[in-house]
Amino acid sequence: MVPTLQPGDIVFLGTFPYDIGDVIMWCNNQLNCVLHRLVEIEGDAVITKGDANPLPDPPVSREMVRYKLLFSLPSYIWIPLYLGILGVSYWYEKKRFS
Repeated sequence: MVPTLQPGDIVFLGTFPYDIGDVIMWCNNQLNCVLHRLVEIEGDAVITKGDANPLPDPPVSREMVRYKLLFSLPSYIWIPLYLGILGVSYWYEKKRFS
């Protein structure tokens, strides 16, 4: 889903109604899921496409759609925040037991 989503981004998904233009997750099974933008709804099937892909995906059943993307947290935000929390925790524990 580059450029919309980058590797390392955290995505927050929910089971909300979806429409054309939304980013949805559909799954073949528990281990194979796809997060792509919904480009067309045809009866009981949906057609998705990755933002950087030139062609859409083959149609999949609407029953395979599991989630809708609510929002994402870019890695350039959550990684420094996480490392900062770890650093403060380490400093606090070291100071507490000194």
